[in-house]
Amino acid sequence: MIGSYPFWVSDRFTIADIWLYVWLDFGISVGQSFDRTLPDITAWFDRVAARASATESLHPNVSIVGVRG
Repeated sequence: MIGSYPFWVSDRFTIADIWLYVWLDFGISVGQSFDRTLPDITAWFDRVAARASATESLHPNVSIVGVRG
């Protein structure tokens, strides 16, 4: 949890979560991952990545092009 919230700025999933997730996920795709030893960010990222909307938004050729978004 980020502070006392499950999401970045509140107890609701917001545009802040979407933007941060997109940029961190892109960084991973190009070899610039965030520090996975940061427990709050890692747990938050994994929670967002597990959302159906995160996996359903992936490009259909993600395995071919190597970039997820």
